[in-house]
Amino acid sequence: FAMLIMWGYSLTFVSPSIDASGDVAGAAIIIAFLTANKSNSIFSLLLGIPFERMIPFHNLSALTAVVLGCFHTYVVFAFGDEAGSGSGDSRDRRLSGDGGSYAMTGTDPDFVKFAFDGGTNMSGTLLLLAMIGLTVLSIFPVIRRHFFDFWLWTHILLAIATIVFSVMHSVALVIFVGIWWGIDVAIRYLVMAVFRYPNSASIRRLQGDVTEISFHKPPGFEYNAGQFIQIAVPKLSLTQFHPISISSAPHEEKVTLHIRSLGGWTAKLLKLAEQEEEIKILLEGPYGSPAVDLDDDSKYKRVLLVTGGIGATHTHSIAKSLLHNYEKGRDLKKIHYVWAVRNLAMVEDMPPPSTAKVVSSNKVYQDSRERGYPGTLGPISTDDCS
Repeated sequence: FAMLIMWGYSLTFVSPSIDASGDVAGAAIIIAFLTANKSNSIFSLLLGIPFERMIPFHNLSALTAVVLGCFHTYVVFAFGDEAGSGSGDSRDRRLSGDGGSYAMTGTDPDFVKFAFDGGTNMSGTLLLLAMIGLTVLSIFPVIRRHFFDFWLWTHILLAIATIVFSVMHSVALVIFVGIWWGIDVAIRYLVMAVFRYPNSASIRRLQGDVTEISFHKPPGFEYNAGQFIQIAVPKLSLTQFHPISISSAPHEEKVTLHIRSLGGWTAKLLKLAEQEEEIKILLEGPYGSPAVDLDDDSKYKRVLLVTGGIGATHTHSIAKSLLHNYEKGRDLKKIHYVWAVRNLAMVEDMPPPSTAKVVSSNKVYQDSRERGYPGTLGPISTDDCS
């Protein structure tokens, strides 16, 4: 991205070029769309990077597109046809010397009038404004946290506007990546959420303001320990999909999620758990993967899992999966499971992973309870795996 900005800078202030500076800005827009895909990302496929780790690249590419778009706008306004727009270009640019009097080199320089003078100028201005809107609304987490539905719909609408204005501005390749992005959205929201995955689940409130959601694992729903899914509860919001870590292990028949109430959607979900036992859900995923390949039993024979509070959901899943593999013969020497909690009620409702071979850490838990400690659990012990 730094190289793209440096290239755009060169094409703006060193060797000004209308077409070349526009092409560089268009490339950044295309990268932004390609890094926005979740289930069908080309970059994830080629680089093996899960989509959640692609988000910073998506943000950087969008921000880069805005910077390069501003560079391109400056070239067009400041240099006009002097910067060269390509031979035989019949587009309605309204440059100075080409029917445009509002450019800096025109007879009546006026940037605002110039920005909306002619079809090409207007589409480019609207494209830049759409990209600025996307980045400004996404750069502040408070907007997504407290006004998620507003952020989501404006993000989708502005993304569509970006595609439309890009095509109008002769960045034709964007339409193909836009279609690819649309297919990805359709797969996630229709194929996965509506038709492929379960639409109902059990719900109950646990101690410590924790909500448990569970459903039987359907055929084809395969996931790895430590992954998460996106879940929406239509009774609360049809469009609010929240990333929730899976606390069950892949070999278990039920898929279990544990969500702590932290206000907003999670608080509404907790209240819903007090009123109902069955709810309608929409799912997409699973997504993500641990940074370390714990399935490599020849490489890792000792594992340390450290977590706190509700963060134990994904470590529960990993520990249960490791212990299951140990029972099946995996050469696993030791698992240290350290779990710090403020309220031991969470430990009672979400007990540490155990198997038939495991001696539970009840003594450690009981000692912590009797002494009034907030509670740190571990290690898990077995004859050979402790």
